[in-house]
Amino acid sequence: MAQISEYLAERYPIFDDIDAAAYNYLGYLLCKGYNFLDRPYGFITYKFQGDACIISDIYVNKEFRKTKKAWQLWSDMLKTIQGNDNCHVVIGFSDHIGADPTDGINAMLAADFIKAYDTEERAIYFRGTE
Repeated sequence: MAQISEYLAERYPIFDDIDAAAYNYLGYLLCKGYNFLDRPYGFITYKFQGDACIISDIYVNKEFRKTKKAWQLWSDMLKTIQGNDNCHVVIGFSDHIGADPTDGINAMLAADFIKAYDTEERAIYFRGTE
């Protein structure tokens, strides 16, 4: 839960009690059927739904950024995605609220995601599974 707390504190610094927010968010993710690809340097929350892999969060700890750990995390996730024969598309999001989303957006673009459209709340990105 420490990484989720770090993620929320960095990306959504609006919470007064970050640990309580992390606990509630973790409960929400589990209730909605999300899985965790958890590494000592970061995590991805995702779920398979229909023919898609929906990625909710990607987080790399600050000390591991620009060390290629994000690529290692993404490579591990891609292996998980490619291991699911029913998965044909990957969907990711970038919320318009919260602190600077630039690093996350740039990471998605570098991983061949294409911005599909914007809603009031977030931008939606797609890519294939290859």
